[in-house]
Amino acid sequence: MQFHRSKNEKYVNGRLPFSCGGGYILLLTILVVSILLAVGLGVSAISIKEITLSAFLRDSEKALAAATNGAECALYWDRAWPQNSLQYTIFATGTLGVLYNSPPNWDTVASCNGVLLATGASWQNPVPLPDASKGITTFSLGFPDGSCVDVRVTKEGDALTTIISDGYNTCNVAMPRRTQREIAVFTSF
Repeated sequence: MQFHRSKNEKYVNGRLPFSCGGGYILLLTILVVSILLAVGLGVSAISIKEITLSAFLRDSEKALAAATNGAECALYWDRAWPQNSLQYTIFATGTLGVLYNSPPNWDTVASCNGVLLATGASWQNPVPLPDASKGITTFSLGFPDGSCVDVRVTKEGDALTTIISDGYNTCNVAMPRRTQREIAVFTSF
């Protein structure tokens, strides 16, 4: 087999001094690696956002569950008094012209989530307002999963009740990702 040389080609030591076709592989490799790197960074950014969102949703669900538990506890002890061996509700009623006294033995009976409200729940003694038109009772509860709830029960007489239940995913107020969810319940029986 014979090779024909063109008259215009100049060889140095039997070779061409540079090759015109030898760098496109390197350029193509850099291009493919750049595309793969961009796709990888995009996928990792989306994954980080999804992890952050799922953590937020978990914290939100925990706070909402705490708020629900607090509202249910307050509703139970407000409306179950004929069935729970107490003479009347444990919350200040604010009935006009009547000073509120807690029912006898309520402090040994009333509990939520296994915690006695009188001793383990940061109970604020029921306070009727000076005009005796409303009574306000507040208490806080902690739960085994680390969440907690602050509950405020406002009663107007024996019939109208407003329960504001603020649930938190953690009881530590210094946590930067502390999440709060609030449930408001209005009843008139």
